[in-house]
Amino acid sequence: MALTLSNSNYGGEVLEKIFLELGLGNEVSKENIATVVTDQAGKFSLPKMGATTLPIGVYTDTAPVADTTVVTYSERSLDMAKATIYLEFLPSAWHGTLWKLWQSVGDFSNLQLNTQLASAIMDLIMNKAGLHYSLLAFQGDKLLAAGTKMHYIDGWVTRAIADANVIKPTPAGNITAANFAEVLAAVWSAIPSHLIKDPDFTLKVDTTVWKLMQTSNIDLVKAFAGVLGSNLADAKYLTSKIIPFDGMKSNHIIGSKTDNLYAGFWVDLDNEGWRIDRVAANSNTWFMRLDIKLDVNYISSGEIVLYEPA
Repeated sequence: MALTLSNSNYGGEVLEKIFLELGLGNEVSKENIATVVTDQAGKFSLPKMGATTLPIGVYTDTAPVADTTVVTYSERSLDMAKATIYLEFLPSAWHGTLWKLWQSVGDFSNLQLNTQLASAIMDLIMNKAGLHYSLLAFQGDKLLAAGTKMHYIDGWVTRAIADANVIKPTPAGNITAANFAEVLAAVWSAIPSHLIKDPDFTLKVDTTVWKLMQTSNIDLVKAFAGVLGSNLADAKYLTSKIIPFDGMKSNHIIGSKTDNLYAGFWVDLDNEGWRIDRVAANSNTWFMRLDIKLDVNYISSGEIVLYEPA
């Protein structure tokens, strides 16, 4: 499927790649910590059914006098929120430079936007938007001011902080070289028993904390045997892999399975997609605009472990 760009000769295939890398190439998607939904523009149901832990009852020849088990149903959802990526730029800024690669093409009566300039600008946008999506996925907060650009959705950590059913170890303050092993032990001990050996249950931390854990663990290895193992590229605490994220909330740890976290990202490629055009017919300034929808949520509170410093 190709995207049409007004008043330019830019190929649509690259624009589709931008969508795929923004929606599927951000750090949340690349680390495979969530189920990514890209084909829903409205509300997307996240249902869960549960049953009593011990469902077997006493045998009787007649109908049992009471249920031996109880089945429960709960439902969360992705409520896709509208957002926009918008940029204005002036292609003629490159006309007087020696960098011919990005100068406009065509004659002066019909100058067209240089395809490589458009590509360079969108590559830059894609990189920044991917990080922004990760920040929103973990710590977006609808109660924040609009100027923060973090108020579009509630992220996983934000939801978990407000959720009384999420498992929360006793706070021990900010994560430091002195207490990181204690914090990891408390988080790991809080993991539900049916998930403790599941390799898909991972611990997510922010990159700064992950670096601190790694360097502090080196010191422990020198003195004793460390707690994260010797393979720094694949840090694990006992059975749980630790993954760093630039978008994760500082000094917090969230543990979960991939099929419990959901991330929604949607672009109407058939009818909308990227729009690139002059801001006005008589203007030399161009704009790029991409309207998107996004949201994140989780299914089961009782299968998420969240460490808060306080």
